[in-house]
Amino acid sequence: MSLKQTPLDPSKIVVDSKEYSKYIQTSLKLSTKLTFDFPKLCVRLKPYSSSDANKLATEIKKRNVFARHSWENSFYVNRATELSNRTVIEVYRRGQPDEIIDESQKVASIFENVSILSSILVIKRGKYQKLMGIHQKLGTDFYLIIGKDFRFLRSKSEPVPIVSGISIDKRFMKRFRRCGFDDLITFCLANYKLSRRLLSTINWLIESREEPLLSAAIVKTSIALESLLVFNKSEPLSKSLSERSAFLLSPEASTRKKISKLIKHFYTERSKVVHGSNASVPLYIVESVDRLIVLLCLVIATNRNNFHTKENIQNWCEDIKWGHHQYDIYKPFSDLYLKNALKLFVNK
Repeated sequence: MSLKQTPLDPSKIVVDSKEYSKYIQTSLKLSTKLTFDFPKLCVRLKPYSSSDANKLATEIKKRNVFARHSWENSFYVNRATELSNRTVIEVYRRGQPDEIIDESQKVASIFENVSILSSILVIKRGKYQKLMGIHQKLGTDFYLIIGKDFRFLRSKSEPVPIVSGISIDKRFMKRFRRCGFDDLITFCLANYKLSRRLLSTINWLIESREEPLLSAAIVKTSIALESLLVFNKSEPLSKSLSERSAFLLSPEASTRKKISKLIKHFYTERSKVVHGSNASVPLYIVESVDRLIVLLCLVIATNRNNFHTKENIQNWCEDIKWGHHQYDIYKPFSDLYLKNALKLFVNK
């Protein structure tokens, strides 16, 4: 894409530089006041101030002949100024803009989604949906009542929610790096067959988090888990998923038992939903399983040298099941995250 072409999306702008092309994408779902660099990914998350936006607009106008002389290309100058006071994801790649845009969009999308994914460990579903301006009750922003002969009128309006986004601060970034979320991004961008499974899992889990109807959310969470750990269409879901989740997340028998019990209970609730039960879905069980799925993604990504394919995971779990110990797997996160996920279930 060159500066003479219309961007693929109004929220995105591509700018060419001397050595790198820089892809800039705004993010409504993330909010930061600090700049964070990810050198391995050539990615930067930063707040764009008015000064930054004006500087970029000036550079575009100064250094690009079309933006400087053609009234049509003032669009790009205006687009740059609209970055003011926004959180942006910058992706740097060697090559011309039209050569790097597809990859850059993928990188920015995965980075944003994994950042959202990492928040699941500490932000509950209700708070997350509030930050995203998501409400279960959908409808217009106001109502109007008209009485007989228009003698009685009444109206009430509700303010449209402002999307706050997930706050990216030093504490967030410390957890992000310590728990291995940057490794998860790297794994998702790799050419492993398992990378596609992880991407599918992440997308379904975010769909679940943003689903205001809890009965629909439990189905989406189940699809996220199945996308990750179901390897044969004919295998029993509850049994296979409970075993594999337990083996991958803990070496301790007592903890594995709790994990297995949680997954089985989750699938009991899921069955009620898909078979038309009117029983309400317990929020805590979806919340617990959401967190377990995040931890499973981290385990698989961190142990990518051993887990290239679904067969690697399947064989490892089978060996553990039958007492044939091959090798230990590394958990990048503190046991506290697993304990907190289970506590949401155990305490009910």
